[in-house]
Amino acid sequence: MINILNSEKTKKIEAYFFSILLFELFIGGSGRVISFGFITLRMILFSIALIWFSIRLLVESKDNFIYRIITAFIALIIIGATVGYMNNAPKGLIFTDIKQLLFFLSIICFSICIKTKEQIDKIIKIIKLSTLILAVTYLICYMLIKLNIIEMDPFYNMLSAKWLHDEFMFRGTGGNFFYKGFFYLGIGIFFYLFSKPTLKNGLIAIVIYVALFLTLLRWLLAITLLVYAGALFYNWTLNKFKIAFLKSKEMIFHFTLISIMITIPIIFKNFYITALGNKQESVDIRKQQFNEVKSQILITESKTIKTKNSVLNTEKQKIKEKSDFNYFVGKGLGVGVPIRPVHMELTYLEIFFKQGILGLCFWLFILLYTIFNFRVNSKKHFNTSVPWITGVLVIYLQSITNPLLVNSIGMSFVIMALLILRIKPINKQEM
Repeated sequence: MINILNSEKTKKIEAYFFSILLFELFIGGSGRVISFGFITLRMILFSIALIWFSIRLLVESKDNFIYRIITAFIALIIIGATVGYMNNAPKGLIFTDIKQLLFFLSIICFSICIKTKEQIDKIIKIIKLSTLILAVTYLICYMLIKLNIIEMDPFYNMLSAKWLHDEFMFRGTGGNFFYKGFFYLGIGIFFYLFSKPTLKNGLIAIVIYVALFLTLLRWLLAITLLVYAGALFYNWTLNKFKIAFLKSKEMIFHFTLISIMITIPIIFKNFYITALGNKQESVDIRKQQFNEVKSQILITESKTIKTKNSVLNTEKQKIKEKSDFNYFVGKGLGVGVPIRPVHMELTYLEIFFKQGILGLCFWLFILLYTIFNFRVNSKKHFNTSVPWITGVLVIYLQSITNPLLVNSIGMSFVIMALLILRIKPINKQEM
């Protein structure tokens, strides 16, 4: 068995399979674009990876960290499902919540396939190529719509078909639309921004940024700028706030790009506001989610009941009922609120509501552990490690208003960053 696992033919097949898996993750949105009935290509690839690399892990790996984090995750799922069952959550909804979270077990595949400099370089190349493909494809579609070469109504009907309705969202009839895979525009751009400071990399970064701007993802756009600025400041702290460092070729490259990136929204502010339209409805939906969760967590409002009295026939008395919400483990998987019976846009609210403080601590540990390893690597290899931590920060911040962290889109990148930044020091790549 060991001979088969370690054969050159097996390793080549694994390498090809891993590349296909990565391209599908980075370009395939939430995974529903290529589907066969209710089964998606992502499900098939994930199932194959889980079975095969679990065998590899059991036979070869002695990495106790991987075993411990998998054990912690499985324990978290079991607790969440048990609590949900005890709170009478529908079994189908419990399964739906578990199915989405199970992608975390892709850490088994990634832990086997991410060990060498060559493997890390391949991942970076695929991320960069995938991000560029997403950006260029979107810009071409946008221009063809604006030039009336593509008619808007047939295009809208095609991408709003039943099997794609969750993947695409249109912003009016002006050609602006959002595809779930576009979240990677705000992640992959950092692999160009912190590549060699060349004109080519700078131009590609601007192209990606323009595509991101035209998707009208205002929160992602703001986060990208904020995280970029924060990364530059952190780099300056590593260089002990030297003024000479700010005059270096590298920093001039960054200052030029971030100036252009800030200027674009300012110049096209009116266009952006007009194209975006009124977003009050989405804001109200998020507010309602928060209020409905709060009503189940806090003490319920006073209720009026009738009690018998010897003097009066009836007497109105106000009482307060205590909520049965458990702050440590939450209400359990499968439990929702009226406006969102399944998944909520407010990721951390959903984690807390369904898995309590225990669930929040798990994802907080992932973040803090990744930041700690980045700090170790960044002292000598800032440019090769910073795209990973910036991508993680974008995902965690974007997840405040979108369920990015707890689905395969964001979870896959967070897991890769977690594993890659554990390598001390991270290998220097030619980017």
